Amino acid sequence: MVNVEDFQILSGADELATYESSKGKYRYYCKNCHSQIYHVKDDTPDKLTLKLGTIDHCEQDLSQLERKHIHNSQKFPWLE
Repeated sequence: MVNVEDFQILSGADELATYESSKGKYRYYCKNCHSQIYHVKDDTPDKLTLKLGTIDHCEQDLSQLERKHIHNSQKFPWLE
């Protein structure tokens, strides 16, 4: 998750579209290739979830960011 105030789209903002994927969750995606870029939720308006595969260059060492598991109920039992 990224603080909204720390996030800036440098180019291509006009190529983004959005839709409400579930109540209060809005996904932003590329109009051309339909890749998901990030999503925001009404219940956490100061945060957004950025899809890391969309980052071309990052000056910050991402290995130092907080990590957490999601979808734990769906994980394979042999994975830790």
